[in-house]
Amino acid sequence: MNLPKKLMIFMGIFIMCLELTGCSVKNVAEKQQSQNLETQTSKPLESQTPEPQAPTDKATMNPDGPTRLLPPYSYETESRNWNVKGITVKYPMFVNTSTLEPSLEEKADQANDLIMNDMENLIETIQSNVDDETLTIDGIYEYSQISPIVLSIRYEIDYYAESLAHPVSLYHTLTISLDKDSVIPLSDLFVIDKTFVEDYKSNWMYAPSRDLDLEAAGVNIKEEIANQYSNEDLIRLFSQADAQYYLTDQGLILSIEVPHALGDHLEKAMKYEFLEENMKRDHPLWANYMFLKGDTLEGTLDNNE
Repeated sequence: MNLPKKLMIFMGIFIMCLELTGCSVKNVAEKQQSQNLETQTSKPLESQTPEPQAPTDKATMNPDGPTRLLPPYSYETESRNWNVKGITVKYPMFVNTSTLEPSLEEKADQANDLIMNDMENLIETIQSNVDDETLTIDGIYEYSQISPIVLSIRYEIDYYAESLAHPVSLYHTLTISLDKDSVIPLSDLFVIDKTFVEDYKSNWMYAPSRDLDLEAAGVNIKEEIANQYSNEDLIRLFSQADAQYYLTDQGLILSIEVPHALGDHLEKAMKYEFLEENMKRDHPLWANYMFLKGDTLEGTLDNNE
């Protein structure tokens, strides 16, 4: 059947409109896509860069895997874990001592006893001060050996219990004579006098041991120490057998207790070359140290005249 002429004309116009509409929609979509792409690529570079992610694990100071000390006491060391209920404290131990010569084996075992006894005393002291079954203690360590006969260890200990108002942080150290298998007090290495403590208060460098940076927070370190410790207090503190100090390759670090708001403990450091006047030069630690002002105390005095 033939369609009327007017109807055929109408259908032709209708089909043409559909085609034009389709083209229009397609053009709009393509234009919108182009605009979106331009908007995306025109963003500043930093807005497209992912934010840096904070580390998920707290970095520890523990040496990775077995290491060896300097000869003649080339002991192999490993990190051990004091893992008792609520206590996770790492500490170094000399291992495979049975493979050493008998004299060295005995010395290594005695040094291990010093480290173990020191750690046991530290944990017992914390437990006696915090009589709470919810007490937890965590600790990490590192060590340095600036001389073949001296080993210096430092621990960062954190403990907490429900009965405490806040967690407590400790900076604990142990320096051992590998030759004599004995603990070396700070006063065996340095003359602790007014000159020493005044220099400590005024000239030593602040050495933050953790993420807390008091200087960056605007704390006046010199003023805080002066408010809490007199010269006599510091002389007495640094002269004690348990004065907390750590020997690094470059210098000496001293730790003192401060209020919790300041981090519980505070460390300052000084290079050895600026401590020569107070070094006890007859100690074996300084036997191979190259003094800038002479190799003997008399030489130093002569140079100052």
